Amino acid sequence: LPKKIESVPSNSIIIIGHAYGSHEGSELRGNNTISPSIKNFYELNKENIDAIIFSGDVLKQPSLKKWNFFYSTFDKKIKIFIAPGNHDVGENNNSAFRNIFKIANHKDQFQKDFPFSVILNNQAFIIDDSNMSNYSLNKIFSLSAELKEFKSIFIIRHHILAKSLGSFGNSRDNSQMLKDNELKIKSKFSLNQNVTFIYGDGGAFKRLPRVACKKINNINHLVNGIGDTENDIVLVINNQDIFIKYLNK
Repeated sequence: LPKKIESVPSNSIIIIGHAYGSHEGSELRGNNTISPSIKNFYELNKENIDAIIFSGDVLKQPSLKKWNFFYSTFDKKIKIFIAPGNHDVGENNNSAFRNIFKIANHKDQFQKDFPFSVILNNQAFIIDDSNMSNYSLNKIFSLSAELKEFKSIFIIRHHILAKSLGSFGNSRDNSQMLKDNELKIKSKFSLNQNVTFIYGDGGAFKRLPRVACKKINNINHLVNGIGDTENDIVLVINNQDIFIKYLNK
């Protein structure tokens, strides 16, 4: 597991999965917003945060008004990116939620086609949409080839690829999951790159761990998500390293 940190270092990138929290908690909030623990964390640490990447299921039942309210939570100087989950865009290519997502003013990724790359503090990220019915990893491999000068590359998506991590996910019916021996994708990346997939479809239920990770064929796979529990965590990326930060401690 990544190391725990007590405070967020300056110039950090935060990765947050399942931001609407537990299903029950979201219902109590009228499905209008993200977990309040995230808001509190942000207010306490925003001077040290340069960007936040949400790894899916930001809003349980999104609308254009709710997306606008979501962005109003954060200062304009903070860069925000979203690797959407099934609750954000629906489970097919032409859902009503996807149409809403497309027209919402996602200020730092407006009108970008998934997947896309972004460089934050000299660190390379690929922001993915794992909800497309014709999903393929080939575009990720192509983008990574353009980022070969970077020592590390972080691929942020919602759905879990590694079947051996499937029991740690909120959803168990993910058709994209591959057995470990099928995840022979190291050859598709630069041999000198440290590649990490970060999945946001975790942590919604108390029975699930707050974070789970595994190295498969020299590729790192990490699952994380918020569930409105006292032990909820976010991931902090700083100088190519990943850390764990408890939201409520």
